[in-house]
Formats: sequence, structure tokens, C-alpha cells
Amino acid sequence: MTRILCLTGVLLSATALPSFAETLNCAFTSECFATDACQETAFHLEMADDGAGWTLSSVAGDTSMSAVAGDSVALRAFVSPVTADTLHLLSVFEDGSAFYATNSWYGEPVNVSYHGTCEGAD
Repeated sequence: MTRILCLTGVLLSATALPSFAETLNCAFTSECFATDACQETAFHLEMADDGAGWTLSSVAGDTSMSAVAGDSVALRAFVSPVTADTLHLLSVFEDGSAFYATNSWYGEPVNVSYHGTCEGAD
């Protein structure tokens, strides 16, 4: 009986999680550097899950990402390990709105953030 209850709980938990495609294509139209005013941009990235983990791909190269666990159905978040003194964070909301940010150290703190949208693809 305990096994059935545990299995039922696992199945219910899995169905409560948001459903996301294994690939997200993101287009950002606003780019902000730290405290400077935001500027228009046409920055694109792709998030892909190959089954072993997520990879963020952009003109800057590929970065390993991990999905952040949580109980939100409105927000999905991904974060990178700190590599080359840079941290990547991608937040995707259920309506497709998205924020992408990098926090880096280049002799001083540097933050770049992007605002746009992400869409799933099969």
C-alpha cells in the first residue's frame, strides 16, 4: 500500500510540473548593461535538453545549464555553474516572456541583462 501511495504521489507531482519542450528558442529585443539605459538588440539563444542536461547556445558559445527545481507553474529557471568568472541565468515565464542575465567579473562586477521571449520547439 505504501508503494502505491508513493507511486501515486510521484505521478501527481510529475503532472503538476509545467510542460516545456526540450528545445527553447529565445529572441531578446532589449539589452541592459548594469546601470546604463537599455538599448534595442536582436540577440538570440537556444536552450536544448539532450537528456543528459541543458545547453545554452549563442554567438558566445555553449554553456551547460541546470534547471532550477521549484514548485512554480508560471516560471521555469535555468542557471549555469560559474565558469570563466561568469554566471548565466535564464528565466522563462508561462506566457513566453523571458529574462536572460550574465553576471561576470572583469576586474569589476559586470551585469548584462536581456528582455524578450522564448518559444518551445520539437
